Amino acid sequence: MILFFIYSLLKPYFSKPYNSPEEFEKAKELLDKYGISALDYFKIYPDKFLFFNDDRSAFISFKLTRHFAVVLENPVGKDDEAKMNMLVLFEDFCAENGFISTYYRVPHQSLHLYQSLKKKSIPIGEEAILDLQTFKLEGGKMKTTRSAISRLTSEGYGFKIYNSPIKEGLLQKLEKVSDNWLQELGKKEVAFTQGVFDTSILKNQTILTIEDQEEKVFAFLNIIPDYAPGEATYDLIRKVDDAPNGVLDMLLAKTFLYLQTEGYESVNMGLAPMSGMENVNITQKTIKYAYENLKAFGQFKGLRKYKEKFYPSWEKKYLIYSHNYHLFQVPSALKRVSEGI
Repeated sequence: MILFFIYSLLKPYFSKPYNSPEEFEKAKELLDKYGISALDYFKIYPDKFLFFNDDRSAFISFKLTRHFAVVLENPVGKDDEAKMNMLVLFEDFCAENGFISTYYRVPHQSLHLYQSLKKKSIPIGEEAILDLQTFKLEGGKMKTTRSAISRLTSEGYGFKIYNSPIKEGLLQKLEKVSDNWLQELGKKEVAFTQGVFDTSILKNQTILTIEDQEEKVFAFLNIIPDYAPGEATYDLIRKVDDAPNGVLDMLLAKTFLYLQTEGYESVNMGLAPMSGMENVNITQKTIKYAYENLKAFGQFKGLRKYKEKFYPSWEKKYLIYSHNYHLFQVPSALKRVSEGI
């Protein structure tokens, strides 16, 4: 009995899967066919495990931390039936291996899939979606942003577009900006729902910068694949500590105008965690407090207020879980998977 108890406790630590490069290639093929989300790009990021069905027509992307299997959003599959079948298979896999499943950043329109499995949900933030078909810098509500751009332009700062492959010299400049940004904030890289600074990845992406006349980079962002139809998105957005005021306003506004010219209809500005959690119960309020006081999530405070200056629409995202007593452990589990622990 004692040995069985010990085995049950340790089983998750001996059940970690392995995925071959071929499996990641297969997952990429499925994303190209069935991808519909801005988060899909991160489902095949190097930090993830992949769980396929038998005929490899669908998959789930997740990370393991202690007894938790933290899934990134929804399964990737042809339709709701395929996704539902994947969820059932994954729940069986977790039960057999001693994992507690939780699903992070699930959209509202997918909640019915999890409700059919008797799962619970809690809103964990709102995603900002900017309509590029109506976005413009003209008008009173964009006056502050417009003024910042005019001031920076008159001071010699400019917006530049670099298409892949990115040259080594620029990558070195970007790395200096990134290192300064992390040092200034006292943070380390976090992943799971976002990327990390990796020159091997960035060299194959479009990079947008704000630079002075000496070509010093003061801020940058990278455009990443977005599988939602007509939508664009970006990943890293970083600046140096001595960047002039308004540099990120200029970078984002110019980025949105650039994406308009590229034919995109909208841009996903990412999640504002804890936004939209006004009407939650006592248990969920406790979880909100836990999120807000974890250092890994500190960088997200105030994000909604910043994004609102561009007047996006907001879409709620949810955490899916099974029992309230699991919920109290989830913030720490998310912190660990984000930090690669």
